[in-house]
Amino acid sequence: MKLLKKLGISLALCACTVPLYAADSASNRSSQFIRFGTKAIALHGLYWRSSPIEVEFPGKNITIGVAGGSNTTEVVSSSSYSYSTGWTYTYKTVAASTSEVNIRYYPGNSFNWLLGYGKYKIELKDWPSEDSTTYDIAYEATQVNFGLGNEWTFDFGMYIGADWLMTGSKLSDSYTATLVSGTETTASKNWVEGDTSSIGAAGGVAIFRIGFGF
Repeated sequence: MKLLKKLGISLALCACTVPLYAADSASNRSSQFIRFGTKAIALHGLYWRSSPIEVEFPGKNITIGVAGGSNTTEVVSSSSYSYSTGWTYTYKTVAASTSEVNIRYYPGNSFNWLLGYGKYKIELKDWPSEDSTTYDIAYEATQVNFGLGNEWTFDFGMYIGADWLMTGSKLSDSYTATLVSGTETTASKNWVEGDTSSIGAAGGVAIFRIGFGF
């Protein structure tokens, strides 16, 4: 009980004192030349899958930077169970990549508006269709990004940012499906053909950024 009480007091003191180090975020930004961080903690489908890092040149009123990342993950597509071997899983491979150029404008100390250009790609490897054929499917899009959030830069160089809302306007997109195995039929061709007109621009909420500047 005493340990929990001490821990609670320590956390309360941190909550009260840490914001003091970022009280003058504008001046702290202007004292830095370059900074490195990540924006992988986000409710954003492409960021969550591609884990982008960012390199920025901060300033008191404007920050210019680039962000990019790529990652490949496996997701369970089906499962089966037998008494002799137990559970057996079949996996599908999903690859995602992100490339961005961003400009942030700070009308105040921490609040900022974001304007950027993004290129996003997602690939589905060896994706089975409704029959025995498999395809490699790729979708790529470019868009203009808009966002608003807060960013706190501390005296010791660390910064924490939160883009509370990010949306965009799609500029272009492309969709390809390449037969990997099996014999293509009318059914499989109809299944894999895609209409991208209904796919909107990528966006997200609560996109947290963290890093250090020098």
